Amino acid sequence: MAIAVLISSPAEAERFTAIGLDLAARLDQSVVFLCVKPTVSASEKKKPDSGKPKPAVENGGTPPQAESETVFRESTSYVKATREWLVKHLGTMSFGFVATDVFEVPCGVEGLRVWLTQHHESNQLGHFEIDTLFIPMLRGAGLEHARAPKERLFEISQLETVFINVDQSCSTRLPLNNIAITGQTETDVLNASRFARRFSGVRVRRLQADNTEQVEDCVILGIPGKAQQTRIDNQPRWKALKKDENIPVSMILNPADSLGERINSAVDDKLRHWFRAYQLSREDRIKLSGKLEAGAASSPEFILFMGVATFLACIGLIQDSAAVIIGAMLVAPLMTPLLGAGLAMIYGNRPLFFKALRSITLGVMIAYVIGTIFGLLSLAVPDYLFAGNGLVLTNEMIARSQPNLLDPFIGFAAGLAGGFAIGRDGQIGTVAGVAIAAALVPPIASAGLETALALHCTILDGNLMTLIELVKKDPGSILASHDLLNDAPRATTHVHLISAPLILFALNACATIIGAFIGLRMVGMHRTSRARTSRNWVFTLLMLLISIILLLMLLPLIMF
Repeated sequence: MAIAVLISSPAEAERFTAIGLDLAARLDQSVVFLCVKPTVSASEKKKPDSGKPKPAVENGGTPPQAESETVFRESTSYVKATREWLVKHLGTMSFGFVATDVFEVPCGVEGLRVWLTQHHESNQLGHFEIDTLFIPMLRGAGLEHARAPKERLFEISQLETVFINVDQSCSTRLPLNNIAITGQTETDVLNASRFARRFSGVRVRRLQADNTEQVEDCVILGIPGKAQQTRIDNQPRWKALKKDENIPVSMILNPADSLGERINSAVDDKLRHWFRAYQLSREDRIKLSGKLEAGAASSPEFILFMGVATFLACIGLIQDSAAVIIGAMLVAPLMTPLLGAGLAMIYGNRPLFFKALRSITLGVMIAYVIGTIFGLLSLAVPDYLFAGNGLVLTNEMIARSQPNLLDPFIGFAAGLAGGFAIGRDGQIGTVAGVAIAAALVPPIASAGLETALALHCTILDGNLMTLIELVKKDPGSILASHDLLNDAPRATTHVHLISAPLILFALNACATIIGAFIGLRMVGMHRTSRARTSRNWVFTLLMLLISIILLLMLLPLIMF
C-alpha cells in the first residue's frame, strides 16, 4: 500500500515533494507523486497552418487525430522537476527510509479515477496499490488553483481522500504534533480521530465548540461519506478553517468508497467503455431525464391511454385475438413510468421513484377495475355479441394465467432494450417492440376478466368455496360445468385464476425496472457522486426488487 500526493503545476514540485515525503514518513508508508498531464490549450490547437503538407492516410494507415479529441503533450516539464526535487530532498533531509516514485497520469477525471484504483508496478516500489490520496493546496493560492483538475478529484476519487490546506510557512515538514479533530456528527469525529492517530507521535484532541484558538498545529474535519466538491466548498466550517491564518494546516477527510460503491463504479466504467459510441451528451441526458420524469407522472393523458389500452386488451382476450392484444400493448403507457423508476434508481431520486410507483399502481388499479367491469357487463348481454360464446376463459387468458421461470427474463430483456433504445435517436420501432415484449396490460386485464368469471360461478353455485377452488385449483372442470370454458382450450392444469396474471405482471414490472436501470446506464445516464445514504437506498431497492422476483417465482409452488 502507498499514499499518493497530487501535483498539478511546476510551482508545486519543490514544496509538495517535501510535504509528501514528510507525510509518508509519519504514516510509515511508501509515497507516489502524481503529476497531472495537461491538455493542449485551445489557442495551441488553433495555431495557424505552417504551410507544410498534411500526411495522407494510406490504406491501413491511421487517420490524423480529430480536433475534438483530447491531445496530450509529451512528458510535462514538472515531472522532471519533481524527480529532481525528490532526489534533493531525500539526500539533504532526514525523512528516514521512504520508498517513492513519480508518475505522470492523465488529467481526464474518469481516466485518472481508473488509474488510481488499479495495481501498479514500479522499480522503486514493486507491486503497489494506492489507499490514500493527498491533495495539497497553499492558502491563498487564488481562483486558478480552485479550478485545477486536482480539486475535481476530491469529488470522484474512490480512495480515502484528504484535502490539505497548507500555510505558506510550512515549506518542508508539517506541524502535526497536536491535532484537533471536528465534524458534524460523532461518526465524522470518529473517522477524523482514526485518521489522525495514524500519524506517529501526535496528540489528538477534540475541538470544542469550533474554538480554533485551541488549535496549535492542525485541525482535521471529518465529513459524512463521499461528498461532492461543491458541497464541501459550501460548508461554512471548512471555509472558516481554510481562511484561518492561525491554523498552520487544515485537512478535510473524505472516506473511501465501500466495496459495494466500488463495484458500482467499476460497473459504470465498464459499461461506458463497452458502449462509448452510444454515450449521450450532457444536453441529451438532461432532455431524456426531463422526458422520463414527465412520463412518470399520473397525468390525464396517462389515465386516458391506460383506459384505452385496457379496453382493447379486454376485447382481444375475450375474442381470443392476438392482433388486438398487440394493439393494446402498443397503446399502454406503463412502460414510461417503469423507465422513470429505473432512472430514479440511477440518480438515487426517491421522490421520482415513488412518483413512478404511484403511476404504476394507479395504472394497475385502472386496468383491473375496467377489466372486472367489462367482464361483468359482458355477462349481461347476448352471447353472440362476444365472439358467439360470451365471456369464457379463452386461450389468451389461459396463456397469462400460467407464469413460469422465463417470464422475468422477458421483462428484464424488455427493460434493458427499452432503456437503451429510448436514449437513441431513430429507435421508435425498437421501443414499440419493447412494449409488445413487456406485455404489461393484458395480464392485469385478464385478472379483471377472470374475477368476473369467478364471481359469476360463485353466484350460480351459491357457495363461497367455489371462488376459493377457482383461485387455488385447476378451474377447468368448474368452468366447463357452467359452459364458461373455450371450446378448444389449452391445458388448464397449472392455471390459477386472478392471482397468476397479477403475479405475471409483478414479475415483468420488477424485472423491467432492473433492466431499465442497466439499459439507461449503458447510454451514459449516471451520477458521478451522491450521498452515501442515497447509494445505500439504491442498493437496498435493487436487492428488494430481486427478492420480490425470486419470491414471486416460488410463490406458485408454495401456495398451490
